[in-house]
Amino acid sequence: MLKNIDLRNQLIDLYHVLNEIDALITDYSSVYIDFLIKNKPIIFVPTDLDKYRSTQGLILEPYDRWTPGPKAYTQEGLSKELENLVLKKYKKSFVQKKFNKKFKGH
Repeated sequence: MLKNIDLRNQLIDLYHVLNEIDALITDYSSVYIDFLIKNKPIIFVPTDLDKYRSTQGLILEPYDRWTPGPKAYTQEGLSKELENLVLKKYKKSFVQKKFNKKFKGH
């Protein structure tokens, strides 16, 4: 798994590697918005959503509506979603489908 800190230590910008990755696993980072155009799977891992919401705040609410992909709230949930990816059972959300249809070819 590639982490932002690993990239920073190597002086590499995350946006330079987005084209090379097969799927994105993220929490509250807005990187998923840029990744949508890739038409690849996104899994959200908001394990501390209520705490984050109350301390940092979310720009886009409701969270589930604005985060187009499955949510894994536990390690078991993440394992299940990764298994779905491997078995090609990943289902794109309505938002992903609509976004990809609108921007296909751009």
